[in-house]
Amino acid sequence: MDKKRSKKISRLIPPFWGAWSIQVRLILLVLLSVLPALGIILHTGFEDKRKDVEHAEKNILQTAENIARLQETITASTKQMLKNIARYPDVLNGDAQACDKLFESLLRNSLYHDNVFATRPDGTVFAVGAGKVSYDLAGKDYIRSAMDAGNFVVGEYTAAGLGGVSSLFFAFPIRDEDNRSKGMLVASFNLDRYPALLQRIEFPEGTVVGIEDRNGVRLCRISQIDGRAGEEVGQPLPEKVWRIISGQQKTGIYTEEGGDGIRRIYGFIQLRLQEDDKPYMFVRIGIPEKSALSSANTRLKHDLLLFGVASCLALAAAYFLGNLTIVNPIKQLVEASRQMGAGNFNLRSGIPHAKGGEIGLLAQSFDLMASALQAREDERLASEESIRQLSKQNQLILNTAGEGIVGLDAQGGVIFINPAAAAMTGYELHDLFGGEVRQYSFPDGSSYPLSHYPIYKTLGLGTAGREGDGVLWRKDGTTFPFAYSSSPIIEDGNILGAVITFRDITKHQRMEENLRESERRYREIFNNVSEGLYMLEVTDDRRFRYIEQNPAMAQSTGIRPEEIVGKLADEISSEAIGRMTIALCRRCIEEGAILDEEMELSVPAGIRFYSTSFIPLCDAEGRVYRFVCISRDITRHRRLEKELFMARKLEIIGQLAGGVAHEVRNPLNAILSITEALFTVKDIADNPEYQPYIGHIRTQVNRLSKLMTDLLDLGKPIKPANIHPLSLNRLCADTIALWETTEAAKDHSVTWVNALNDEVRVWADGMHLQQALLNLMDNAARCSPAGKGILLQIGRRDGGRICVKIEDGGAGIPPEKIERIFEPFFTLTRGGTGLGLTLVKHFIESMGGGILIRNNEPPPGCTAEVTLNAAGGEGETENTAD
Repeated sequence: MDKKRSKKISRLIPPFWGAWSIQVRLILLVLLSVLPALGIILHTGFEDKRKDVEHAEKNILQTAENIARLQETITASTKQMLKNIARYPDVLNGDAQACDKLFESLLRNSLYHDNVFATRPDGTVFAVGAGKVSYDLAGKDYIRSAMDAGNFVVGEYTAAGLGGVSSLFFAFPIRDEDNRSKGMLVASFNLDRYPALLQRIEFPEGTVVGIEDRNGVRLCRISQIDGRAGEEVGQPLPEKVWRIISGQQKTGIYTEEGGDGIRRIYGFIQLRLQEDDKPYMFVRIGIPEKSALSSANTRLKHDLLLFGVASCLALAAAYFLGNLTIVNPIKQLVEASRQMGAGNFNLRSGIPHAKGGEIGLLAQSFDLMASALQAREDERLASEESIRQLSKQNQLILNTAGEGIVGLDAQGGVIFINPAAAAMTGYELHDLFGGEVRQYSFPDGSSYPLSHYPIYKTLGLGTAGREGDGVLWRKDGTTFPFAYSSSPIIEDGNILGAVITFRDITKHQRMEENLRESERRYREIFNNVSEGLYMLEVTDDRRFRYIEQNPAMAQSTGIRPEEIVGKLADEISSEAIGRMTIALCRRCIEEGAILDEEMELSVPAGIRFYSTSFIPLCDAEGRVYRFVCISRDITRHRRLEKELFMARKLEIIGQLAGGVAHEVRNPLNAILSITEALFTVKDIADNPEYQPYIGHIRTQVNRLSKLMTDLLDLGKPIKPANIHPLSLNRLCADTIALWETTEAAKDHSVTWVNALNDEVRVWADGMHLQQALLNLMDNAARCSPAGKGILLQIGRRDGGRICVKIEDGGAGIPPEKIERIFEPFFTLTRGGTGLGLTLVKHFIESMGGGILIRNNEPPPGCTAEVTLNAAGGEGETENTAD
């Protein structure tokens, strides 16, 4: 163990410094610690150099711009002077004598020009301001360009003539009022004047100033390097420099080594007469790069000197203080360790613990270790005895364990087997000792390949494994299903073997099979039962979560399982169902018993009625943890009950109405006869005072008579013999004709649309059907504003039945009252008896049809839909009237 540990520790020390002394390592540590400071100093120095270069470049360009402005002033003044001279009549007329005087006068006042002269179109000079002109300008390209274009032009370097002066010429064409060429005005600038003009500008030591013409020929060069002369005026620039300054860039910076061997930073500017013209002159300024960087180089040298001094002091301190505080105490500890290795555990380091810092702590640990080693030696003998006792106890545990336990070595050989394993397999240790465990196979009896044998995965990979889908073979050849786990025995990263524990799972598998069968049966019943089933669980915060819902419940409510399962009752989309569920769950918990309720709910499938039982499930402590809810949809049952109640109610009302109507009609007829007779009595009929009363009596008696007639009709069922096939087209036409004779037809016309476009025949009693349609049209007229028409439409329903729709344009029926419109004596119109729609329903249903009244979508108005059985032709439906 100690050798292995020492090998690991030695690997942590890199080989190239493993043999270095502590003094050398301290010096190396100091050097490494000052390297960042050196990096900062160098970075700062380079940054200062960059900033000084940027500042120098900015000053160079500024100086070049000053010289350029001076040259542009010379050029602009020359252009203006020549332009003004060209307009003089003497110049236009070619008067040489007058022009000579004019030019002499201009030269006396000019700061920049040494001569002005004029030429004829052929290039001969006819007037000059000073001396004689010895230059032949007629062949110059810029002269021809100025004459052709009629523009001012700046010339190029012209070598010294008879006067010994090198010049730069400016030319301007002479043209008369008809734009005909009369010659050329030329002004010359003595290039020797440049130094005098530039002496007002202060240049740093070693600065070079250069001015070149359009072709790159030097017009002026000034050098400030110890009075040393530069290149001569009139010489062309080197090709490399010319490519730089004559490019597209109007201003720029470049660095170049001059003919004197000094590297300079140059700034240049191109001068142009117009923005898009080619440059006519170039101005360059160059200062020595060394001069620009002198300040930054000085600071860098100073910083490096200080850094070197500080580093030397730090190295010296590290060497002397390291020996005093670290090296000597460590040597003392090394000597003490050597003696302790020889077995002298009573030895102490002799280094002060409290004042020694980290070395003192190390010495304290060393002294404590020496004391601990002696105590550990005493404990070792006691530990060996404890191990023997523990081994004995472990053997007892193995012998009494209920699960089978088998031990394997690193090669898979059996090294022990406990009694439980021997009892289950029939093998003893002497049967398997040293051999391989291969009694494990697939349930069908096929063997595992050795490379995939689960136990050998533990031995090969060193990971624990579990298996529960195989069988184990007994010594007698029988098998039993079992589950086992294998754990590796690992020491210092090496796999020494494995321990296998296993148990017989025959009973467990039988229980699982029974549980799966029970779950299958439960799921079959849950999914196929006709009544709605759902379950809720009670959460830790006393809320209720849906955990399951069967298809019958989903079909009844229109809520899919994924919309509700897994959600809390107060989180589902249907708030009404959520509130109802929470209330019933809380009541069920409070009462502690099964809760049966009938309720009306608004669900996505519509308004439904349910009979629901909430069954609480309690845990061992009596707390409700789940609810099983059985919900039966009784909507159809409720509807049948309501229809039966209405039928019985109508039957009773019909019987009562028939008896009352017979008893009341005779007195009403007598009252009506007396009232009519009063209209024939002269004293009464002609008396205005009595007429309103008699008219009111007549109106009310007629109203009561109609009510008695309706009651009699309500009490009389339509005889089946009166129901026969008839033409619905003809009946509708007759009904509309009859409607047009009524007062209501004046404000409400009826439009008839036959969507079937052919003869339609239905099973019906013509008289009662016509009365029903008239009642519906009268009801539509009462609900519609004046001038609003009524639509009567014939169509076909599914199954071949005929549908008659009567649509109005009124305000519609309030939703909460639409279910009561067929109830007897229920009316929404003033003056109505409440029997009109009741009679219509009675007539239509007696003929085997049906009626539905609904509000239009979109509004306004409502529509009455009468459904009748078709008679004759395709889709004929037999009469279903009783």
